Amino acid sequence: DFDWEYPTKRDGKPEDRENFVLLVKELSEAFEPHGYILTAALGAGKATMETAYDLAKLSRYLDLIHMMCYDYHGTWDRVVGPNAPL
Repeated sequence: DFDWEYPTKRDGKPEDRENFVLLVKELSEAFEPHGYILTAALGAGKATMETAYDLAKLSRYLDLIHMMCYDYHGTWDRVVGPNAPL
């Protein structure tokens, strides 16, 4: 289960969005003959999804995507809000 938090964000490189796809593709091709599954945990925030992940390409190579649906609000916000969708 990949948990790369988060390609392109937190001082990451813009090309890491595509690098993540290439890494997942390569591992998927290596795992397939053995019947292994490949999964990833992805940040669910809209800005993160749009910036960090190419979902159309990743979904070709991942067997399952786990959405990290938490940390929507925290000490970094100026207003109180739910930590996760309720």
